[in-house]
Amino acid sequence: MRRAFVALFASLFAVNSRAADPRWIRIQSPNFEIYSTASEGSTRDTLKQFEQVRAFFLTSLPAKDTKPLPLRIVQFSSDKEYQPYRMNAVAVAYYKSGADRDMIVMSHGGVEHLPISIHEYVHLVMRHSGFTVPPWLNEGMAEVYSTMREYGGKIAVGAVIDGRLAELRRSKWVPLATILAVDQSSPYYNEKNKANLFYDESWALAHMLSLSQEYRPKWADFLKAVIAGKESADALATTYGKPLAAIERDLQLYTTRDSFRAALFDTKLEKIDEKYPAEPAPAFDVRLMLLDINTVNSKEQTRMELEKLAMDDPSRPEPYVQLGYLAWGAGKPADEEVRGDFEKAYSLGGRSPRMLWDYGRIIVRQKPAKAVQVLTQLSDLEPARRDVKIMLAGAMLNDDHAETAIQTLLELHGCTPDEAVNCMSIASSAYLRLNQQDKAQSSAELMLKYAKTAEDRRRAQQLVDALKNSAAIAARAIPAPVPIQQGIPDDESDKPPVLVHRAAPPANDANPTVPVKSLVPRFASVSTVRGNLVEFACGKDGNQFVLQTSSGTRRFSVDDPKKVIITGKDSETIDFTCGEQKPAPMVELGYAATPQGETDGVVRTLSFVP
Repeated sequence: MRRAFVALFASLFAVNSRAADPRWIRIQSPNFEIYSTASEGSTRDTLKQFEQVRAFFLTSLPAKDTKPLPLRIVQFSSDKEYQPYRMNAVAVAYYKSGADRDMIVMSHGGVEHLPISIHEYVHLVMRHSGFTVPPWLNEGMAEVYSTMREYGGKIAVGAVIDGRLAELRRSKWVPLATILAVDQSSPYYNEKNKANLFYDESWALAHMLSLSQEYRPKWADFLKAVIAGKESADALATTYGKPLAAIERDLQLYTTRDSFRAALFDTKLEKIDEKYPAEPAPAFDVRLMLLDINTVNSKEQTRMELEKLAMDDPSRPEPYVQLGYLAWGAGKPADEEVRGDFEKAYSLGGRSPRMLWDYGRIIVRQKPAKAVQVLTQLSDLEPARRDVKIMLAGAMLNDDHAETAIQTLLELHGCTPDEAVNCMSIASSAYLRLNQQDKAQSSAELMLKYAKTAEDRRRAQQLVDALKNSAAIAARAIPAPVPIQQGIPDDESDKPPVLVHRAAPPANDANPTVPVKSLVPRFASVSTVRGNLVEFACGKDGNQFVLQTSSGTRRFSVDDPKKVIITGKDSETIDFTCGEQKPAPMVELGYAATPQGETDGVVRTLSFVP
């Protein structure tokens, strides 16, 4: 999707909360739903426009969004109605990603406000492209596309916006360096007397870079640099070989021209003649929707309103989803309150992909069996999501299903370099758990090879060193996987073996791969037990860990404690003092059962439980 957007852009250029108002109507089309206080005609026109714009982007993008959310449009009939739900002083419309859907909120709709519809839909498409661009580029390109019109049997994009051009010709310019550095908390993004200048200059810069004869040839290169995380000022100077001051002079001269280039797409806006039926919007749904976009209420007021909605209709999961995210937004994503709200929503049938993802990953340690259930359902809903499968594999391993975890990873037909740390961490732990020493070692080495952060390198090195000093040892606990950042570097000539590669291309000398079948091991039987480590018993016949468990005292033999991989501590080895352990820590032992003897098994791993 990232590359799709580079290609698309480059081708330019070949409610405070209140009781439901009876005036609210709802209309649904194949791809959108709209809640509106405007007339049926205006509401229907807005909906048809969004269907047309969606069809244009689907036609124009080389790649499609693999995880779209349902889109809800909220259209007010007047500025007065819109005021309590305004994002800031200047926004006449805005895009918002909600708990279970995308939303576009508009102060007005209808045919005369088509540019607003297009502008906000561009934000949605860019959000789903999988990368983040600075505000000036986000808003500038949305404005460039907002001029989309049919022209000679094709679609023209990039017509001059007369009002913005006139303002630039008569106003004092804000320094370009300031525009490039604007973020969403800046006065130039939120205050009316300054934001207009930001939008004017952002549009002009995006127009010049993407459409002018002088700057267009390197537009795609510039986009790639920004998408890769380079600061806009540096990306401009590096890509175009000019200091920022020279580009700023070019931009000011550009706005004095008498003519400008536009782009033509060889497609048409789809004709939509169907008259979608309107219905009164359900009062409960309107109240819930207005709470979701409210900008006036405090969090405590919003919480109370949501709790009231939950009492008014105890069968609806949506209030609990929003309550969970309200607590999450307070900086407590792993708090019991968040888990409780998501659990309640899930039990009531809530199955929004975002909630399933967040719920599944925050319980991956505490409730791995539940996490497996939740993430399996999400994977069924969105089978193309690789991050879900990797997280699911981690949950399976935590739930004592190492074989299934490996099989789930193998279904990916390889992990990308960006996925490698999480993927190989799980794979290595699973192979350890199953006494597959060689595969555990190679997975750990791949984890180290592709580690990007200091912490990831430390963890990988720790695992590699521990494996070098130990024989067939199984691992139980793994770190909870972090959110996956998808993406594959352009240079893939150095493809690693085994699991890390883009897909499953034919093997050759430059691209070593291992057949998937050869990666499936013969699995050994390893068990786990939790309890308090009350004693490390030393004796001439061997050492033993003594655990006080819920089923009583259990003893496990240890050949050499220094060879036991320790997780949950800063070091992979630890010295134990013989005798009673005070305080007795909660641990989880991985052990191999013995046919006979005085102990319950031989220790393979030791994990300190937080």
